[in-house]
Amino acid sequence: MPNLSAILAGAALAMTVSAATALTVLELLPTGLSSVADPTSQWALTPFLWGFRWFEVSLALAAFALAFSFLRALPRFRIGVVVVLVLFALGRSFVGWVNMDAPGAPATVTGGIHWGLGIVSFISSIVAMFLTARSLRRNAQNRYLQQFSLVMGWITSAAIVLLFAASRSPELARFFGLFERAFYVTTIIWIGAVSVALLRQRPSRPLAAWAITSEDRVATKIPSGNGG
Repeated sequence: MPNLSAILAGAALAMTVSAATALTVLELLPTGLSSVADPTSQWALTPFLWGFRWFEVSLALAAFALAFSFLRALPRFRIGVVVVLVLFALGRSFVGWVNMDAPGAPATVTGGIHWGLGIVSFISSIVAMFLTARSLRRNAQNRYLQQFSLVMGWITSAAIVLLFAASRSPELARFFGLFERAFYVTTIIWIGAVSVALLRQRPSRPLAAWAITSEDRVATKIPSGNGG
C-alpha cells in the first residue's frame, strides 16, 4: 500500500500538470493580452476568468499537497518548508477571487489586497526552494535535487527582482508579463520535480532520511558488517 507521503506527492504532481495545462491554454487562447507585457492577473478582467481561476486553484492545490507530503516525510526541524508552502498556497487560493485594478483605473483596496497576496506568494515560493536546498545539503543521495532547488531558487529570485523593477520602471514595464510568467514556470517546474522525487522514495527510506544534522549523525549508530 502506498504511503501517505507518496499519495500526496502524486496529487501535487497531478495539480502541477493541471496548472501547466491551464497556463498553456490561456497563452494560446485569443485573450487579447500580451504574454510579454501584461500581467497574468489581467486574465481575470476578461471573459477568460475561468481559465485564470483554473490555473491559480491548481497551483494552490499542488502546493498544499506538496506541503503535507513534506509534513509526512520531513523531520520536525524542517517544518519551515511546510509553513512557507502553505503560505504560497493560501496566496494562490484567494488571488483568483480578488481582482487586480484595471490598467489606468484608480487604486482600490481590492487591488491592494491582490498585490499583497502576490507578494506573499512570490516570497514564500523562493523561501521554500532555498529551505528545501538547505534540508538536503548533507545527503549525497539526493544532491542533484539539493542543487536543483538551489538553482531554481536563484532563478526565481532573479525573476521576482526583475518583476518588482518592472513595476517601478517605465523602461522595464513592457516586460512585466514575461518576468511574471518566468516566476510561474520556475515554480511549476520545481513543485513538479520535488513531487517526482517524493514519489520515487522507497517507503523504507522516506524523505526524512535526506536531511541529517550533525547532532543526528552523532546519535545514529551504523551497524557493522558482523552484526556487532
